Amino acid sequence: MNETYYEAGYYGKPRRSIMNKVYGEPGSWILGVFSIAFAFLGIDMFRVGTYLNLYNDGFLIGLITGMIIHESAHKYAGRRNGCVSMYVATAWGVLVTIASGFFPVKLLIPGFTSLMCFGRVSREGEFEISSWGPLTNIVLAIMAIAVYYAGIHSLFLQGFLFINVWIAVFNLLPIPPLDGWKMIKTSPLKWGVMFIVSVLLLFTPL
Repeated sequence: MNETYYEAGYYGKPRRSIMNKVYGEPGSWILGVFSIAFAFLGIDMFRVGTYLNLYNDGFLIGLITGMIIHESAHKYAGRRNGCVSMYVATAWGVLVTIASGFFPVKLLIPGFTSLMCFGRVSREGEFEISSWGPLTNIVLAIMAIAVYYAGIHSLFLQGFLFINVWIAVFNLLPIPPLDGWKMIKTSPLKWGVMFIVSVLLLFTPL
């Protein structure tokens, strides 16, 4: 049986080292949410008063739902293409994500969906696996905008929109091992459309 390992665009046997130590579900989800929340909120995430702000509440709920749906979409797409999957967090990814909280640019790389594929995955399948994650964040962002312009002008929606758009834009960057790297190699046009849409959403006024 031909086993292909697909890790955020990486083919071959998974690399192992101290800094690449992986944490499986459900701990990986907890580490992922915690590290990203800290990257944006810093030590304020430990203060009760932080969550009395509707924007921060929307941000946190948007982060949890956006991250879970994003990774679940990768997993579902992988299974559609003959792969088994699990979301894993890496020690280096969590540390880099937390450390980015001290800088203007936030690096959201606590982990990835690890897929073990039995047989070769087609180019169309590779694009599907890579794109479905950020696509879900784009859809969530559009839903938040629609609700806002339908008359519910809430800071909660602004926070929800911001984190989902940021997750989409960051993951669509054509830099390995991000989703955008695999997407641009398999379908540059489709990648370009999704990237432009995500950037436009980033500058949508609410």
